[in-house]
Amino acid sequence: MSNPLSHWRFLHNPRSWLAGFLLLYGLLFLYYFPLDQLFSNVPYRRVDLTTHWYNADLISRALEQSGRAWAYDPTFMAGYPAGTLFDVDNKFVEVWVFALRFLGTAFAFKLLVALLYAAMPFAVLATARLLHLRAWETTSAVGLAILVWQFDPSAHTMREAGMFTFASISYFAPLLIAALYRFMMTPTRRYGLLLALIAPLLFWLHPLVFFAVLVPVLVLYGLMFRHIPQKIHAALFAIGALV
Repeated sequence: MSNPLSHWRFLHNPRSWLAGFLLLYGLLFLYYFPLDQLFSNVPYRRVDLTTHWYNADLISRALEQSGRAWAYDPTFMAGYPAGTLFDVDNKFVEVWVFALRFLGTAFAFKLLVALLYAAMPFAVLATARLLHLRAWETTSAVGLAILVWQFDPSAHTMREAGMFTFASISYFAPLLIAALYRFMMTPTRRYGLLLALIAPLLFWLHPLVFFAVLVPVLVLYGLMFRHIPQKIHAALFAIGALV
């Protein structure tokens, strides 16, 4: 006689729970980003998202018409020179929209917003893998991250306000620290290239990531200072200069 609990053995498998968490996040993602709104060339009109898109669209047109990453718009802020200081947290977005302007600037912008939000559980998963967490620890980290991202008041406020680049560094910053840790523990070319890719992209995405990673990076570097060879010190300073 078969054991009636045998049909539920998958619940003891952390991969099953991980797949369930990712499926849940996918459903929540589709609720927040309906496909009919995503695949249109109508821009989002939601607090900060409107500002981000306006600046990205303006600078995209400026780059195309004059080759300059700044422009005057007499209809906005009395002709304040856009692309100078006010949009320091929008530079990555502007280059992305300019590069994909053939898709329509509104759709290119919405695609980036969607991709950054969709990346959240996978960023946590990659962080856990770099830290060599066990299967249940990795699954728990992803599940808790999804719950916090969806139901924590601060995360909800940032998401609803459209602070998507600022919000995304909350889950990309630990990935940077994990990449640094893995490179110092296993100083291979693969991990060095990974760190050299992640660090500049995150600082380009939002400069305030500096304050999110400063203390952990200094503590980690201080703890490992005497245990890593000179060439790794040189590589780390080279990556810092690249940032």
